Amino acid sequence: MPLSDEENRLLAQMEQALAAEDPRFVATLRGRRIERATKIRAGIAVLGAVIGLAMVLGAAMSQQTWLGVVGFVVMVTATTISLASWRGTQAAKESAGADNIITDGFTKPRRQDGESPF
Repeated sequence: MPLSDEENRLLAQMEQALAAEDPRFVATLRGRRIERATKIRAGIAVLGAVIGLAMVLGAAMSQQTWLGVVGFVVMVTATTISLASWRGTQAAKESAGADNIITDGFTKPRRQDGESPF
């Protein structure tokens, strides 16, 4: 059931009062800090993927199999984390304004009641 004009006006006033009283809390609710943390996590994961690739290339040059295996595991893990962070950011952007959408970066967004939004 949609809100009436009066209810929308009261809600907007409450949001403005909350933003004036505690801007840090409002920034957290809007996801700015979460987005920043996700971007940092993705950047570190990309760096990890580059380090893993360097380990694989170093292993090929020095003919040390164990280093190649470790480098491959580091590269795949970092790439997975990076893609999960990117997907979580994209899902959050797509569902902006939808209050009942949940995403964890690894699964498709879903509604709190278990129903798929698609």
